[in-house]
Amino acid sequence: MSLKITTLIENSPGEHKALVSEHGLSFFVESKGFCMVFDTGQSGRFMDNADRLNIDLGKLDVVALSHGHYDHSGGYRALVEKSPHSILYTGKGFFNKKYGVNGPVCEFLGNDFDAAFLAEKGIQHKEISEPLTEISLVCIWSPRFRKFLKMRRLIHASWCQ
Repeated sequence: MSLKITTLIENSPGEHKALVSEHGLSFFVESKGFCMVFDTGQSGRFMDNADRLNIDLGKLDVVALSHGHYDHSGGYRALVEKSPHSILYTGKGFFNKKYGVNGPVCEFLGNDFDAAFLAEKGIQHKEISEPLTEISLVCIWSPRFRKFLKMRRLIHASWCQ
């Protein structure tokens, strides 16, 4: 089985000087015709990098967001315009409000969309709390993905055959 994971955006610039970086993370995962975006960075800039890498985000099967912080889900609204039919997977509590304390100020660190946005756009959303089908080293683990940071593949069982 061939598996390819491409970093679309991360905190530091890499060797490819035409790509942009930002605080956040986004991966493109593909295997046997299955395409998935894991996290969407903090803006839509990961999509610019995908274009520069000749990755077609319009053919996504799945979008998986590891947790509900802006630097991992901030580009989702922009992605919906390009790939409105992909299934969104999140963990329990994804839409809970999240804040960080910076001195005397509380800063909002959460998503810029909610369940109402998904309903309005007709997006299929699945909340998961334990691993789904596992193949090799790829599946999505939620809700403790950050503590258990092994990329695993979220797939439908029929895609394994």
